[in-house]
Amino acid sequence: MTTKFRANEQAIKEIVCMRPVWTQEVENGEAELHYYHIMDALNRKWQTIGVNVSDAIEVFEKGHNDRWTRILEPAPFDPD
Repeated sequence: MTTKFRANEQAIKEIVCMRPVWTQEVENGEAELHYYHIMDALNRKWQTIGVNVSDAIEVFEKGHNDRWTRILEPAPFDPD
């Protein structure tokens, strides 16, 4: 039996579409790749990419390498 591992299992609280990854001409209904900022349930801020929100969430959840998904701000320090 194989266990499937998901890298980023935290619930997403907020996702915001940011600027395009690179400038490209969109032809024939082709979607443009954008950066997305994600705030997870631990209040960490991540950056990932995607052609739309669903794609960005998939890239984030599958934990693709650091070129595509990286943490921008760690969780706030809580001494308790």
